Amino acid sequence: MVLSNPCTVASGVPHRVLGASAGQISDLQALGDCAWFAVDLRGQEYRVCGEGCRHGDEVRFYEKTDEGLGKDVRVWTIRPAPDGAGLVAVP
Repeated sequence: MVLSNPCTVASGVPHRVLGASAGQISDLQALGDCAWFAVDLRGQEYRVCGEGCRHGDEVRFYEKTDEGLGKDVRVWTIRPAPDGAGLVAVP
């Protein structure tokens, strides 16, 4: 089951990135250009829709309501995982 926004998400807690509309989840540049990405949120896939932009060694992704076309919900920071395996997103 895929959860859609908005949903209660704790700030400052990292979530492993599971996939993205851009396909390559290991590439930060691709995530800056994608329409959505998905994270593991309490054992379920949570899809974050909106728009991102590359900012140094990370991507800032602006989550929006209504499949990415509505009002701002929160900002996520996406960066390489501390263990080097994939990416994590922190709201």
